[in-house]
Amino acid sequence: MNETLNHLEQPRRSLSRDVWRSNSYQALQNQYQILLEQRETLMNHHRALMEHHQIVKALYEEVKDSLQSGQGKEQAWQNYHAALQDHHQMVVDHHQMIRNYLRMSENRFRKQELH
Repeated sequence: MNETLNHLEQPRRSLSRDVWRSNSYQALQNQYQILLEQRETLMNHHRALMEHHQIVKALYEEVKDSLQSGQGKEQAWQNYHAALQDHHQMVVDHHQMIRNYLRMSENRFRKQELH
């Protein structure tokens, strides 16, 4: 009778181990997919940041031109200042996105090492 119980319990352990492995693999796949999506978002944000940088540079040139010509100084300065503030916030947001991405990838690989 004891042999029968041991015989029945062995497949159950094996099955639960297989289910655990399958769930662990699925969790890693899900984390990997999230990382891919975050990476894409990060790259899109980086492109937008670079485009905005070009706008800020163009507005800076407008400020220089308006100072030389003496026309539209106040408006050019306000436009440049607003764009510069927006750009600064984009940089801050981008750095936070990078930190979040790195933290997630570190956590993913730490969990992977445990298995």
